[in-house]
Amino acid sequence: MRTLISFLALCLLSFHTLGQYPAPFASSLLTKEGDFSSLMVKGIDSFLTLETDRVKQASEGLWQRDFSNPQVFNESISYQREFLANRLGVVDSLVKSKFEVLTNNRLEQIQVETDACIIRAVRWAVLEGMPAEGLLLQPKGKVLARVVIIPDADILPEVFAGFFEENIYGYALARNLAESGIEVLIPVLVSREETYSGSELVGRFTNQPHREWIYRQAYEVGRHIVGYELQKVFAAIDWMESRDKPGEKNVPIGVAGYGEGGLLGLYAAALDQRISSTLVSGYFDAREQVWNEPIYRNVFGLLKYFSDAELAVMVWPRNLVVEHSLAPEITGPPIAVNGRLGGAAPGRLS
Repeated sequence: MRTLISFLALCLLSFHTLGQYPAPFASSLLTKEGDFSSLMVKGIDSFLTLETDRVKQASEGLWQRDFSNPQVFNESISYQREFLANRLGVVDSLVKSKFEVLTNNRLEQIQVETDACIIRAVRWAVLEGMPAEGLLLQPKGKVLARVVIIPDADILPEVFAGFFEENIYGYALARNLAESGIEVLIPVLVSREETYSGSELVGRFTNQPHREWIYRQAYEVGRHIVGYELQKVFAAIDWMESRDKPGEKNVPIGVAGYGEGGLLGLYAAALDQRISSTLVSGYFDAREQVWNEPIYRNVFGLLKYFSDAELAVMVWPRNLVVEHSLAPEITGPPIAVNGRLGGAAPGRLS
């Protein structure tokens, strides 16, 4: 014990003595006055703004694209594809795609039949323990093409199938396509509501949108809400490919998306060369203002390589249409009411 006390006394004496010498780097006394928290935030903002501009200017030099032919082009951007997939958490192997038609409480299949198509509520396997759900619209005649249509996060597949809410963008779009000979699958996305953001076990809930709730937890294990949603699309494409008959010409596969679905459609087309045509609606912009958008759109290191323009180039030479349209407007997260905790990140879409 006496030895320990002597050692501590020596340490304290050494600390005091060292404190009398000037710092080994250029320094001066802090004499500035004011709110240091605000000054710190202002300094961080200035640094990040300058860094964003610097990264934007330097990003072009990171690409070595070769447009001499499609195969060479895909080889020239193979690193970027792999890099993007890893940053989005698209790294888990998909389970074998298997579709099942959902049933109601009486175990009857949930389906609606028109003169030209059949609409079914379906579930399909994606990752171990993670299925996806949506609507499958199948034409009664010959299938000319297959399309995954991805709605915005707050639009139900039933709207695109033409069941209700005629005033919403994309109403009956999928049904019109199905009745024209195109097989359509509409996945359900994780919404921006906050209903299930929390735990009944501990009796605590938050105002974080579901997309943010998943984003925050996925981020800790190298995954992303965008990556999970993309895996739903890729699993659907696996199933669509399996529908081709041996010996016959493969039916082309397309992807179309609106709002958050437009974001997913663009990423999907950049990553998956099986997608022959893509429509992006209600989403496309410079990403330098991504910090102003909802946090669940944040992807670590995104701006170093990828703006929406770079993603669009990755689709070449396949077809890509970016439709100019009104985007969904989000003014911020849900207001914390009914005992819910606050803490959702600010962020808006306009």
